Amino acid sequence: MMLIGGDFKCVLAKTDCTGNLSYCCALHSLISGVDLIDMWETAPERRNFTHYTRQGATRLDRIYATSNLRGRKCGIETVLAAFAEHLAVILLITIDANTIRRGTGYWKMNIALAQNILL
Repeated sequence: MMLIGGDFKCVLAKTDCTGNLSYCCALHSLISGVDLIDMWETAPERRNFTHYTRQGATRLDRIYATSNLRGRKCGIETVLAAFAEHLAVILLITIDANTIRRGTGYWKMNIALAQNILL
């Protein structure tokens, strides 16, 4: 199972924008190579966008997943995000409760990253 989401700064279809098309071959290769599907499924006449400017509107923010997660999807929506100039995309999926492991976890930063930042 795999989920990939974010602000992709490009589109894969003309229906995802009202202005100039910013197509990305690398994203298309990734999506088709790993066999991911766009979790946002709408009718062509009902276009939804996540970024608006004076020049137009674009659906830059998307969530892709493997096909086995499609059946677990309960819904997807966009909401206003106070922390960004884009709408936030929220995907609701069901999970098996037995797969959740609770307990204390830890996080460790790679020291090499900190050294690179300080240089």
